[in-house]
Amino acid sequence: MELTKYKKEVRASIQQLEDSLITMQNQNDNIFVGDTENSPLTHHFTDGLYGREILLKKGTAAIGKLHKKDCFVFIMSGEAKIVTEDGNKEIKGPCMFISKAGNKKVVYAITDVIWIDVYSNEGNSEDLQIIENNVIAKNYLEYEEFKQLKN
Repeated sequence: MELTKYKKEVRASIQQLEDSLITMQNQNDNIFVGDTENSPLTHHFTDGLYGREILLKKGTAAIGKLHKKDCFVFIMSGEAKIVTEDGNKEIKGPCMFISKAGNKKVVYAITDVIWIDVYSNEGNSEDLQIIENNVIAKNYLEYEEFKQLKN
């Protein structure tokens, strides 16, 4: 499926925001990029599935990872605003939605939010590097290459 001009522009804007934050993190103690103790992660494993739970504290802005595959998202509690290439929405937990592959999210936590992504884990690995290599693309180019290999 061909990306619209709007979706390409949103992807570029989200990537530019993330790149700017990465540059700024060395100059500001309140900017964190990547997994951090400020938004603790809890990992859950069961037969064929991996759950990644994160606490986003009120006022936190976060940019999600780029998923290679669709995944379930469970908002256990809290309220957040989400911006993606598919538009903007406000969510309130408890709720569930499907996060489409290739759709990077910018999230702003209006209240404390407990967020869980659930991914397929065919090999039943508990090695986070192996799991991330299977379900996360480092950037849009890697995601597009992955999509081409699937087809």
